[in-house]
Amino acid sequence: MSDSLSISATLPLAGRPARAELVDLAQTHGDEGIYSITLTTPITFAAGATLHAAVKDQQGNVTRVNQTFSVLAGPMLMVYLPVSLR
Repeated sequence: MSDSLSISATLPLAGRPARAELVDLAQTHGDEGIYSITLTTPITFAAGATLHAAVKDQQGNVTRVNQTFSVLAGPMLMVYLPVSLR
């Protein structure tokens, strides 16, 4: 994989700490610039985690994408808060 692509996340993934480089785990799909990382352990909880991707073109311009997401698994906990206390 070239040094023009960078992928990281704000949570631990694939046995690596948060914010570690993940690009060496990425697999290409055809020649359309599509990459995927297969996780051996599923993400069961993530609140406001962010996946960071950056790519540099031949002129050196960098395009960045930061995608924030959450993963919730298991029973849902609902908390009701009163609108006003009288």
